[in-house]
Amino acid sequence: MLTILCYGDSNTWGCDPTRAERLDRFTRWPGVVQQEFAGQATILEEGLGSRTTNLDDPFYEGKNGRSYLIAFLESHAPIDAVAIMLGTNDLKQQYHRSASEVAQAAGLLVGLTQRSSAGPGGSSPKVLFIAPPLVGPLSETVYADMYAGAEEKSRLFGREYRQIATIYQCAYLNAGEIVSTSRVDGIHLEASEHIKLGHAVAEALRLLLMQQ
Repeated sequence: MLTILCYGDSNTWGCDPTRAERLDRFTRWPGVVQQEFAGQATILEEGLGSRTTNLDDPFYEGKNGRSYLIAFLESHAPIDAVAIMLGTNDLKQQYHRSASEVAQAAGLLVGLTQRSSAGPGGSSPKVLFIAPPLVGPLSETVYADMYAGAEEKSRLFGREYRQIATIYQCAYLNAGEIVSTSRVDGIHLEASEHIKLGHAVAEALRLLLMQQ
């Protein structure tokens, strides 16, 4: 059995924008990946609301994605592949980050994974680096002030994340080309989009795991 880690924020955790509750296990995208790999792999869901790439949230503890990643890799080793989708929360106005800075910070997690010995036989896990979905219109949502400027910045994610994937020589997927965030809040994915993303991630992981 393979072991695959899905590492991300509330869009990996499965926050339902219409109810602010968690989508059921096999609707959220890591659960869709689990169904695609039924009998072949165990999917480790590690999504956390407000998780950043490598920033400490001034109001909530434990949101720094970089700080937690190594411990998680080591505690669940051996891990064959890691799908990383982080960066949306770095666009909060309080952090003052550009799209390029967000992508570079997300790339640090790729580097950590590649330098780890958490893969089979003490190797490093393979990495699927995912550019987050585009932030939708926010003007009429509760996130308008918190994510001021995020819509425009997120539209550069595809280009910036692709460049980082090239630098780290890892697999790449642009979620912004596959799914759209909800009109309700402009940040989270509705159930139908989770399903679409899950199928795309599963396909990308199959290709990645076939590589020597």
